[in-house]
Amino acid sequence: MVHPVAVRIRKYLTVEPVIFMYMTASSLSASVTQQLMYNKVCVRAFNDTELCANISAYHTKEKFVQTETAQWIVYMNIANVVPSVLVLLLLGSWTDKAGRKSAMMMPFVGAVMSGGNLIIQSMYMYSAVPYLFIGAVVSSLCGGFGCVIMTTYSYVTDITVGSSRTWRIGILDAMSSLGAALGGALSGVIVDYAGYMPVFATAVALNASMILYILLWLKESVQRNEGHVQESGHQSVKPKASGLLNIENVKSWGRVIVRSREGNGRLHVILLLVAFTVTIGSLSGDEDLGFLFIKHQLGSSWTSTLFGLYIAVKGITFVSKYIQARVCLNTSNDRKQL
Repeated sequence: MVHPVAVRIRKYLTVEPVIFMYMTASSLSASVTQQLMYNKVCVRAFNDTELCANISAYHTKEKFVQTETAQWIVYMNIANVVPSVLVLLLLGSWTDKAGRKSAMMMPFVGAVMSGGNLIIQSMYMYSAVPYLFIGAVVSSLCGGFGCVIMTTYSYVTDITVGSSRTWRIGILDAMSSLGAALGGALSGVIVDYAGYMPVFATAVALNASMILYILLWLKESVQRNEGHVQESGHQSVKPKASGLLNIENVKSWGRVIVRSREGNGRLHVILLLVAFTVTIGSLSGDEDLGFLFIKHQLGSSWTSTLFGLYIAVKGITFVSKYIQARVCLNTSNDRKQL
């Protein structure tokens, strides 16, 4: 018999650790992957590790490495994004029928395999840069960040109603930013004191732990006959993989966006999608160019720890914005009641 305290905890502690751990592991890997790529470009071009350790003293060579790395980062982004978009078109509607848990585990499986590839690439510094893309493509084919966002937010929507849904989704936003801040802060320290491999190994361990968490802790939130979770949680859905590769999943996704809604609801949905795309795109560009810009500006003062702290501060800033939004929302609700 399950202890009542455990039942209560399980009711309120659901997908928050999922998105927190994914963002922590992702932030750990992402910035360090860029640094690994930068070093690979340098050592393969000049075959001199001492020169690459002090590349800022050689302006012409530094410019070459910066330019080459920027191009590879663009290719890496394409490898990370394009396959995941295609996968998400199929997964979105499929999870409404087959359940959230299977799709929620997919990005973590992909991240574990991607992390394994990064560990190997960090061991062989002179290996070609495109080998880094193996893990990126595998991770993307498993849904990546988009799949984590889709499944966790859908899960919370399934198990909540009314005002509780707003603050539970707000908590997910905060967990995402906190995870990114923690991962960024840890990544730089670990690289400076232990090297690349322990960073990727830590990320693999975090992602693997979340696979077990989803399997053993989370209840399935989708029933066969209705869209909301049953409190007892005894019924679960056995996902039918055969239904995943179905064009109807894509059509259903499109119908949700373009169907007519009251009060210009369709326009609101489209504008929200555009706003979300622009926001994610700008954040991605800032993260990618931020590394190259800061490394160039700091020159010999550059350390991975310093860059990690920069990422952590950005993450904490996003958490503060969430708190401000919650205060404003509560104030607005209080005024309406008066």
